[in-house]
Amino acid sequence: MKKVKLPTDVAKALNYTLNKRGKGWTRNIPGLSNAAKNNKQYATIINFMKEQKGNYEILQTATVIGFEYDATPEERLRDYYNSLEKADYHIGDLSNVVVEVLSILGKEVEGINC
Repeated sequence: MKKVKLPTDVAKALNYTLNKRGKGWTRNIPGLSNAAKNNKQYATIINFMKEQKGNYEILQTATVIGFEYDATPEERLRDYYNSLEKADYHIGDLSNVVVEVLSILGKEVEGINC
């Protein structure tokens, strides 16, 4: 099966929720709803479920099968750039490659080269 596409904020909130509560997070929606009062990530999940019938099932499927998010090219590049900065590469700092490519293309992306 194909990964579920989620909005960027929902995907990040689901990733956070999976890291904190594991794949069984769906078994305690009332607990998550209570926690959402003080946690922006949980609130994003609860609000997404309330937005439209079927969103709960979408999140369940994303939890089991996996998910990706809709992002602008700039957001995807920023995420890639940030992952390069955090990685320990033995062949040099690859994050400079991203900066150089943007320079060649004459583009600026906030958080990378501007």
